[in-house]
Amino acid sequence: MRCGDLVESRPFRLHGGAEGHSEVRARFQLYPKGDSDSTEGHCALWLTTDSQTRMPVRLHLGSVQRDGGAADFGKLEDVLSAEGAVDIGVTLPDDAGEALAMPIVQQSLQLTGLQLAEWKLYNVKELLNAGQLVSSPPFRFHHVLLGDMYLELLPGHPFAEHCTIFFRCRVPTMKLLVGLEVGQHFARSFEAVGRSSVEQDLKEERCL
Repeated sequence: MRCGDLVESRPFRLHGGAEGHSEVRARFQLYPKGDSDSTEGHCALWLTTDSQTRMPVRLHLGSVQRDGGAADFGKLEDVLSAEGAVDIGVTLPDDAGEALAMPIVQQSLQLTGLQLAEWKLYNVKELLNAGQLVSSPPFRFHHVLLGDMYLELLPGHPFAEHCTIFFRCRVPTMKLLVGLEVGQHFARSFEAVGRSSVEQDLKEERCL
């Protein structure tokens, strides 16, 4: 990886954010070689959420802890375990910072070339009952500079026992023509926009 290359976690839920005791969807963003503001040799770590209000958080990267994210969070070689892994975590104030797991998802993702991703979900009834947004594992098309992409499924929308599918890319300036297919009976093509929210995509009908 190079400076500016991003590794992003799958979404998870935080309980007890700045908006009272509501749940907030969040992601870790790790730049192993640093971002544009990092000092050479340091990695950057950030937490992004769907909250419109800033909240105090304490991030953990291996043994290093800092209040909030930082472009110079630490040196990657200092936080790697003997197995070559690194642990990342977050703590919220007032002991309310438990990360609430998404529903257990039985799934698989298969890539064909650089243009086709097939996402399979096996416990659809449980997902519909949970009613929570589900994300696929990340994948990459075309050039790596486009960053991680993934699919999302919103159960129970627009009606019970229905679902809506979204295409996601975290590059803000990206616009990409994509085609989504579900089974043999549902398909749609549209222009996906980077960093678009669920609400924006539903409004602009950038979904299936």
